[in-house]
Amino acid sequence: MGPGFALVYLLAARGRVWRRAGHLAVAGAALAVSSAWWMVVVDLWPGERPYVGGSTDGTVWDLVIGYNGLGRVFGQGGGPGGGDGGGPGGFGGFGGQAGAGRLFNDVMAGQISWLIPFAVPALVTGLILTRRRRSAPTGDPGHIPGVIGSGRPGPGTRRIGTRSGAWTALVLWGGWLVVHYAVFSFSAGIFHPYYATAVAPAIAALTGVGGVPMWRAYRERRAVTGWALPAGAASPGRRPTRSPRCRRRSAAPTRPPARRPASAGWEARSVRPARARA
Repeated sequence: MGPGFALVYLLAARGRVWRRAGHLAVAGAALAVSSAWWMVVVDLWPGERPYVGGSTDGTVWDLVIGYNGLGRVFGQGGGPGGGDGGGPGGFGGFGGQAGAGRLFNDVMAGQISWLIPFAVPALVTGLILTRRRRSAPTGDPGHIPGVIGSGRPGPGTRRIGTRSGAWTALVLWGGWLVVHYAVFSFSAGIFHPYYATAVAPAIAALTGVGGVPMWRAYRERRAVTGWALPAGAASPGRRPTRSPRCRRRSAAPTRPPARRPASAGWEARSVRPARARA
């Protein structure tokens, strides 16, 4: 999440680039202090204290940076329960073989990954069509909220320095998706299917925010971006309802819903069709 927020502020905030970079440096320092103070307190606590679970030396730093940090990305041995967390060849334990296609295997695709082939064209098309600067009334020294669209200034408006709200949203959620996809796909350590919940907000947001300009490009029959909607709309049809696991579930016999018997205080009433009105 952090890289996406930083990228949005660096590209879309007002002021010179060096000033924005300085603001990000101060924010990063504040984040580090607010996140690490309790780890310092625990490790400096004198005398006997409970052993930090998940660590190999009883320190919080080993838990955060080792087992739950770099160990998840590069793989490690040990940890709770012992054994190699990554397994042979970067298997990841539960999420399948590490690689570019991990999020689309039979285990992971049923979470939210089946919508990625639609979210990516929506992201690219939205960034192209909303890349122009935001417009504001000529008599207004401030700015107006961004509007999803082409970003072209209307009559009585002027360009201002900030990007449109749609463009900044796409940068934020696009950075979120790219970072999580890279980490989840190539992590050699322990990886669980429910980790996909971390990338679900980005996929949903890109589908909604980027889908609007993608639909407009399709209606306007643009030469390049107009093909993004048909290409993206065809991909959710390949969601993993055709995987062996889902086919077994769909083939299982189902029982019809039982009729609820009339109980005390309730009467079985027949439902009559409403008369057609003229």
